[in-house]
Amino acid sequence: MNMWRHFLDKIRQLHQYYPLEMAVIWVSSIFSLWLDNHNFAILSIYTFLFPIYFSAAFLLKKFPYGSWIAVAYSIAVTLFFKFSATAIYDNSAYFGLLTIHFLLFLTYPLLKDNRAFVYLAMTRLVQLCFAVFIALVINFALLMIYSSVEYLFNIEVINHVAKQTTIFTQIFFAPILFLLFESRNTTDEKIQFRYEIELIINYVLSPLVMIYTLIVYIYLGKIVLTSSLPQGGLAYIIVFYLSLGLLCIALHAMLTQPKWQAFYRYFTYLAIAPLGLLWVGIYARVSTYGLTEARFLLVIIATLLSIFILCSLSKKLHQYRWFTLMTAVVIFFAFIVGSPKTFVDKSQLARFEQLLQDLDLLDETNKLDKKMYEKHFGKKVTTEQASKFSQLNDIIYPYILNNPEAIAKYGRKDLEHLAKIYYERVIYADDNQDERVRLTFYAYSGSETNAKKMPLDIQKYKKLYIINGYSASNLEGKEELSEEEKASLFDRKFALTDEDSGYQYAFNESYFVDVFAQAGFDIHKKYDEDELRQLSPQLTKVPTEDGGLLIFRDIDFVYETHGDIKGYVYQGGYIEFYLSPK
Repeated sequence: MNMWRHFLDKIRQLHQYYPLEMAVIWVSSIFSLWLDNHNFAILSIYTFLFPIYFSAAFLLKKFPYGSWIAVAYSIAVTLFFKFSATAIYDNSAYFGLLTIHFLLFLTYPLLKDNRAFVYLAMTRLVQLCFAVFIALVINFALLMIYSSVEYLFNIEVINHVAKQTTIFTQIFFAPILFLLFESRNTTDEKIQFRYEIELIINYVLSPLVMIYTLIVYIYLGKIVLTSSLPQGGLAYIIVFYLSLGLLCIALHAMLTQPKWQAFYRYFTYLAIAPLGLLWVGIYARVSTYGLTEARFLLVIIATLLSIFILCSLSKKLHQYRWFTLMTAVVIFFAFIVGSPKTFVDKSQLARFEQLLQDLDLLDETNKLDKKMYEKHFGKKVTTEQASKFSQLNDIIYPYILNNPEAIAKYGRKDLEHLAKIYYERVIYADDNQDERVRLTFYAYSGSETNAKKMPLDIQKYKKLYIINGYSASNLEGKEELSEEEKASLFDRKFALTDEDSGYQYAFNESYFVDVFAQAGFDIHKKYDEDELRQLSPQLTKVPTEDGGLLIFRDIDFVYETHGDIKGYVYQGGYIEFYLSPK
């Protein structure tokens, strides 16, 4: 009983010291008990906004009319998110505002002395973590009680009250415990970290920062000597290194026996070169691949690190309270005035349109070419083109098809159609295509909606056999040929047996030589692939020696050079049908 009486006395004291904060806690806690599965989607916004309500009351209590300002501010924030087109849990403005409140909550009243500032922020952070942890323990204990009652008495409890209990314990116990800790907080700046914490900072984190400094400068020297660009992942390494260094500088002020003071005195100067390298790396990635959500966050962090490091060079500006306010301003403009999605969409759309131009996928009006599929179907591409098609494919679904501006400009159907070109153009690409030109001829048009009808006279044939199998040349993929194999090129005989029907048929490679010749081409000379596309209907219908006809879905040729013998050599193809003669 004494324990509960003592706890209730503490609660009464909290009402005296923190009247508005306690009012927010009581109202929100009681409200949370009415949440259930039916109204959670509608009313959960107030649960999400509780940290903002509470921190606003905590931060504004000492201002004139602070209580009224906090209430008005909370109402305005609620109305803003209530009528926002984006759900609060997907709204970047909410997370931006929450981050600003969290920073100010830890650092208020923004003490001028850096040492006092760090001590207060660290103390509040520890208090908050302990408060949340104890609230979680209370929540776990209550759920265990519910579970036991449910098991012993066969009464369904957990499904009805688990959600409300979890929300209630966090909204009620966590802030009350924090206020209890805060009311006992001392402003005595002589309080230091424990000895164990000093050991970690002096002998683990500080040596780690120095080792990273050495590694980064060695890598920087390598870049200068080799005149190469930094690797893409370097940005994340430097962000970690600089953040850890700045954190150690802040914590150093709290140590009774700080080590490596000379190193930290010059750290901000040592950080300038890595900071420049960081921006070079970010520019290289963003200019090539555009902004993504992760890169946008990286740019924000790099901006803040730049501000901190540059301000640290001046004694007047080297105050952590200014760092906190500048961080809040950057977050406000990046996440509340603007949004990551807006920046990312604009960046990826610009990159998308540049790729369209590079790959010749636009018509005269700068719209998607309606004939792009027929124009590009089955063509072999260079390594550079293949890379650009891959980039195009990677951004269509996650970014372009979710961008209203892109859909309005190009049309959803055409954009979805464009995504298929990557698989048709690049999937057949040969690693050596720049040296050994590989061509695939198709029996049908690439357009699914506008397939060309090519009639075939079947009166001279008796039966149709469905083959559906790939027939490979015995030289496919072979680069070094014997003299006998070279001599037989362009006049080889291929005898095939269908496994299902047992029917045998054969054709001669000289047929392909004749097809080239009849169209005015020499099979031994190299041509632009666009010129040879007209041969597809003839090359995919191959007569057999017995008067039958093989119909290929696609057939492959490679332009090979073997000394004086060169030309388009048959590699194999996918046979769909065989028409037997009468």
